[in-house]
This record gives sequence, structure tokens and C-alpha cells, in this order.
Amino acid sequence: MKKCPYCGKKYSDEVALCELDHYRLVDDDDPAVVPAPPETEPETNRSQPAVKPSSDVVLGWFLIWAGIIGTLYFTFGFSTSLPGSDVVNLDRQQNRLFGFLESQVTFLAGLLMVLIRGRTTRSK
Repeated sequence: MKKCPYCGKKYSDEVALCELDHYRLVDDDDPAVVPAPPETEPETNRSQPAVKPSSDVVLGWFLIWAGIIGTLYFTFGFSTSLPGSDVVNLDRQQNRLFGFLESQVTFLAGLLMVLIRGRTTRSK
């Protein structure tokens, strides 16, 4: 019979390691053996702590979505004709163009914030 020097559980002679704490088993009649440290495998299941995004990255994502929504609105939803007629108003066309450009600039500003600030926070 063999026993674990750490927990004292007894095993048959064929077993080499304790099932509970992975110590090498010693002969039951050999009291002079000092327990060796357990042979453990490195833990691979450790979950990494959650990383909270910085406020710049959150603002960047907000600007990206605002730019996308604005671009879609000024491309498909903004009418350049006067209400009740098919006449195209040049002033409304200019407003549509400026709204589209402002949406694109907002999108690009948000994208730069996410890419630049996201990279600096990950590298720390």
C-alpha cells in the first residue's frame, strides 16, 4: 500500500500520484519521506479581468454611430423638393450636402478616437 504524505489517503501500489493534491505517493511503512510539492499544471482556465473602455473610446463609438445615422438620413431621408411639389429647392440641396459632409466628418472623428485611444489603452 502507498499513501499520500500530504493528505494521508491510501492507494494501491499501482498508483503514483494522489488524486486529490497530486503529491507523489510513498510506501506506507517509510515515515522518513518528506512531502514534495505537488506537481500541478498551469491553470489555463483563468478568466481575464474585464477591461472597462475609456470614456474617449465610448465617445468615439457614439460619434461613429451618429455619423452613420446622419449619413443614412441625409442620403435617403432628406427631401430636397418643396412640400407639395416636385420642384427641387437649391437651398435644401445645399443643406443636404452640408449635412452629409458633417455626418462623414463626425464618423471619421469617432473612428480616429476609437483607433488611436483604443491602441494606447491596450498597450499599457
